[in-house]
Amino acid sequence: MARRRYRNGGDDLSGAPSTFYETGPVRTTIIRGPLLDSATDKGGGWGEFDAALLDGGRPSVPAFPLEVLPPLWRDWARDTGRAAGAPVDYVALSLITAVAGLAGAGVRVQAGPGWQEPLVLWQALLGGASSGKSPAIASLRAILATLDAASGTDKSPYPLGDAIVADPRGTLLCCDEPLDWLPQLAGATSAARTQLLRGWSPSSGAAIGILASLPPDHVSRLVRIGPELAARFLFTWPQAAPYCPLGERRLPADAEALAALRRLRNMVGTAEAPAILALARDALPPLDSFLATLHGELLEAEGLDQAWQGKGRGTVVRLIGCLALLERSIGAAAAADVVSRQTVERAVALWRNYLRPHARAILQLATPDDVEHNARRVVRWLKAGHVDAFSREEIREHALGRCLNAAGTEQVLYRLKAAGFVRQIPFSMPSQGGRPPSRWEVNPRLRAAGNPGNPGNLPEGG
Repeated sequence: MARRRYRNGGDDLSGAPSTFYETGPVRTTIIRGPLLDSATDKGGGWGEFDAALLDGGRPSVPAFPLEVLPPLWRDWARDTGRAAGAPVDYVALSLITAVAGLAGAGVRVQAGPGWQEPLVLWQALLGGASSGKSPAIASLRAILATLDAASGTDKSPYPLGDAIVADPRGTLLCCDEPLDWLPQLAGATSAARTQLLRGWSPSSGAAIGILASLPPDHVSRLVRIGPELAARFLFTWPQAAPYCPLGERRLPADAEALAALRRLRNMVGTAEAPAILALARDALPPLDSFLATLHGELLEAEGLDQAWQGKGRGTVVRLIGCLALLERSIGAAAAADVVSRQTVERAVALWRNYLRPHARAILQLATPDDVEHNARRVVRWLKAGHVDAFSREEIREHALGRCLNAAGTEQVLYRLKAAGFVRQIPFSMPSQGGRPPSRWEVNPRLRAAGNPGNPGNLPEGG
């Protein structure tokens, strides 16, 4: 449940507080008065919508930062995405997850004295039907199949999905059909869940990585199956890829990608004697800075957000290892056992500026607090009724069915104000005294509200 603080010294929401904080597992919103005067505010003062409150609204989240990948892999991911008509986010994150799958327990990153991380990731690709998830990873699956065919690996069946990487160091499961793998996960025995969790962080033995496809409205089901499982997943829900003209598409360099992954696999040790990636001395300060900031942020987090961010410490170190191996796969690193400062900074930026915003937005939709839930109810009522202005009591009576008192209704209205949907109409104190009226106006754009999502990775120059 979100915590709310008011700087005007009280909890009475009958009037606008001078500063309103809403802190919770996903969002921190700050609204500072005085209220806008629509007669003098230039441009109407509405700003942008918070699309997460719209029905089926995709949260506004960043596009994948291709610059974190080495040049060969950056071009390969972009060309693969364009050829498939799919978001490059799916391609790039599937690649990073595959690198973790190829390494598994055979590579560990030495982040500090007594602290090593295996390269194991669980990645969920979110999107509806025909969003491009399967085409985005088809090329990578073919490359991995060629690698495994050459190694003669025997793949034993696993109930959750297809093992697209499998050897004594670990397994990478491709869970492409949520109607298959989610029920399997829900019905798993306690022993099977324990095995899966141990595979995410193996102290000995093989690792278990996951590359899963998931419709956005199934995330809540994953959370219900097990918050401890959901907290280990990385998430991406990109905007649809912009159309790329046929003449601008290039055949992905799959042969070069296969050769690079072969070199990468040769760098991997065994589960009993893993290859160790140590950080260069000048790479420690940016990691220390990240860890110190995360430590403070975890003290303020709650619930599933706290659980997910709590895995950030180890996840960032695993991302460091994956990016380092991608660099070494194309011969970009001078010392095979030392990770550069630049690699650490890229991994930190990937987690903080991309993966965390996606996870927060997605998990908020899956586990909304009461204010978020009721705010969406009010938005639906406003759109259905074509309302231009309303009173707090009308919202309480008609949109919320008197499930909240006046103070709770006002909290919902201030959430909608922060989201850009409504604002309070300036008022004068009644001459006869008493409580001032609480009247609100609706952003005219709400009727035609679209779904901005993220801008995606646009073609160069576009």
